[in-house]
Amino acid sequence: DERRADMHQAFLKLGCALILYQPPAEVLLGVLSHRPPGVGCPTGSGRSARLEARIPQLEAEQAELEQAIAATPAEQYERIRELSEQLDALSQQIERETERWLELAELAS
Repeated sequence: DERRADMHQAFLKLGCALILYQPPAEVLLGVLSHRPPGVGCPTGSGRSARLEARIPQLEAEQAELEQAIAATPAEQYERIRELSEQLDALSQQIERETERWLELAELAS
């Protein structure tokens, strides 16, 4: 039980670090797919697995929007505004889904 609690704490710290630093999707996928033996994703439901797969996809979309904003000429302020609104909505969705995934991880332990 102590080992499981330690692993749970490490997993939560990893999740918090990923939220704070928002690494590129490739890095996140690498971290999530290379767990030590015996350490799995929270299995309270298929929802956690779906979220674990969906969050990196959303983060990749977020990176694409950021690149699109950077590539848009300043004169196209309306387009920049539209992209920024999409980016804000997507960032909020990522935050909600990440929080839900962490909640499911905590419930599964």
